[in-house]
Amino acid sequence: MGFFFSKILIFVQGGLELLNFAGLLLLGFAYYATGAVQISARSPCRCNHKVLAHLIANAVLLLAICVWGFYLDRYDLLVQSSGAVFGAGYADIRVVLPACG
Repeated sequence: MGFFFSKILIFVQGGLELLNFAGLLLLGFAYYATGAVQISARSPCRCNHKVLAHLIANAVLLLAICVWGFYLDRYDLLVQSSGAVFGAGYADIRVVLPACG
C-alpha cells in the first residue's frame, strides 16, 4: 500500500512542479507584456515592489515543491530494484540517502 501511495505522491509532485513552472513563466511573460517589468541594458530589471513580491512568492513555491520532490526521493530509494538486492543497499544508505536530504 505504501509503495503505491509514494508513487502517487511523486506523480502529484511532478505535476505541481510542472504547473507551477509553467505558471511562473506565463506570469513573468504577462508582467513583461503589460509593462509591469521592464528590462534594459542599464538596469537588469525595473518593476513595482508588489510585482516583484508576487514573482518571488511564486519562485519560492516552486522551490518548496522541488524540495518536497527530494524528500519523496528518499522513500523511492527504499523500494528500488537496482543492485544486488531489492531496496536500498549499503552505498544507497551511506551515500545516496544523505544526498537526498
